[in-house]
Amino acid sequence: MNEIKQPVAGKPLSIQVYARHCWKRYSEMPKKEKSQFLSALSQDCQCSRQHARRVMGRAVSTEGFTKAGPRPSNRRGRKAIYCNDDELIRWLQEFWRELNFPNTKVFPKMLVEWLPYFSEAELSVELRKKILVMSGSTMEKLLRSYKREHGKKHFAATKNKGRLKKMLIRVPERALDFKVTTSGYIEGDTVAHCGDSLQGRHGWTLNSCCIHTAWTESEAFLGKEQESIVASIVVMRERFPFPLRGWHSDCGSEFLNEAVCGYLEDPKNYVVQTHGRAYKKNDQARVEQSNWTQVRQSFGYERVEEQKVIDCMNDIYRNELRILRNFFTPTLKQKSKIRVGSKYKRKFHAPQTPFERVMADASVSQNIKDKLRAEKARYNPFEVKKALDQKLKFFEKLLQNQKKNSEKSKPADNEASKEAA
Repeated sequence: MNEIKQPVAGKPLSIQVYARHCWKRYSEMPKKEKSQFLSALSQDCQCSRQHARRVMGRAVSTEGFTKAGPRPSNRRGRKAIYCNDDELIRWLQEFWRELNFPNTKVFPKMLVEWLPYFSEAELSVELRKKILVMSGSTMEKLLRSYKREHGKKHFAATKNKGRLKKMLIRVPERALDFKVTTSGYIEGDTVAHCGDSLQGRHGWTLNSCCIHTAWTESEAFLGKEQESIVASIVVMRERFPFPLRGWHSDCGSEFLNEAVCGYLEDPKNYVVQTHGRAYKKNDQARVEQSNWTQVRQSFGYERVEEQKVIDCMNDIYRNELRILRNFFTPTLKQKSKIRVGSKYKRKFHAPQTPFERVMADASVSQNIKDKLRAEKARYNPFEVKKALDQKLKFFEKLLQNQKKNSEKSKPADNEASKEAA
């Protein structure tokens, strides 16, 4: 037997090197001697006795690590329950797609809300039970590779012009420690439907989200004029199930102007208006997140230039998307945020739908709660989702027709420019 290479002073002996030389002698030892040998080996190599026993056993089975050993049948940890169930994973992917790609932290809560409406003939009782008891982290592992295919980029179109200095003084900046305990305080933001270029007249969406309940309303329009913003606020104000008490936005020129400020300051429509800091999106983080779930997931990044496309978007905003988002889509609310070293440790409340938060809000009248409860009872989320998909297909057809019309108009514009030259 070759001599074992002496270790460097101060460093423990490599247990793999020792096992490679002593495996044959170890295999011939009786049980009592093996016990004494492992105790001495673990002390010399500064490792646990269990680790030393495993390494020596692996060395014996592979004859000093020269052959491929058999795969151990008694693997540590809990046995895999879901990984090999292709049918279960397929249903998870389908539900995740049907429920509009939700965060896996709220996905289990959404399935509890939605599955009672799903046909029992299509989904077996066994699969239904497995899905309902599955945790969000397990769903994240099973959906990780599937979710990578749905990543998209997005950019901002907010402009803070120099002439807004007076408006920045007129409209106060919201305090950083501002806390909300009742409904009616709204965050608003605009989303551009401009394609690859912000030039020219194109569609916009004014998206608004209640800070306390996460109730979301949206309205689309052509051009980012002051009058369009005011008209959209008026329309959305009627759809909120509670009175507006505050309006918070970024410091873009579409919000900080005479028309919007004048409307919100009017005693008949008075709402407290505040703005966030420049280039700090986290000051209106709730509506920024809603811009993705409410607008981009449904309508994408295509350019919208025709009024009939805007009408189709508003039909979706006011009906199917509003119902699914506010009655059947749970959201997370942060409970606490503590800094530990260089990281933040966050805790969240249990996921709830905006409807459930409105029901729990004491400032909302019982009459409104009864109306909302009756409204929710009329809907089946799967049927509403099917209607939404049909309208989105019609929306895509309108976009294709819009592209054809724009391509036809380009040659005519080129000829007119040549004649003018």
